[in-house]
Amino acid sequence: MPYLATILVCNVVDWALTRDALALGIASEANPVAGLMLGAGDVAGLAIKVGLVAACCLGLWLLRSRTLALRAAQWCAGAYVAVVLYQALARAVVL
Repeated sequence: MPYLATILVCNVVDWALTRDALALGIASEANPVAGLMLGAGDVAGLAIKVGLVAACCLGLWLLRSRTLALRAAQWCAGAYVAVVLYQALARAVVL
């Protein structure tokens, strides 16, 4: 499923954009779970985030023969692309 690759790539891009925005002081993390991951440090936080998303993608891949898993992967990929685009556009406006 190509949607899973999109999810994994957007996950890392989301992390990078978030870390950069926080470092520049132009954003704050509203998600308390993500805040904990960010507080764990760059390497540990990224490892946790990538690990959790990869585990979810593995679950979707294992269920790939089911229509619901395909729809979930499509929805998640679309939502993640929207989040990354929002962050990139917001950054362009602020900076």
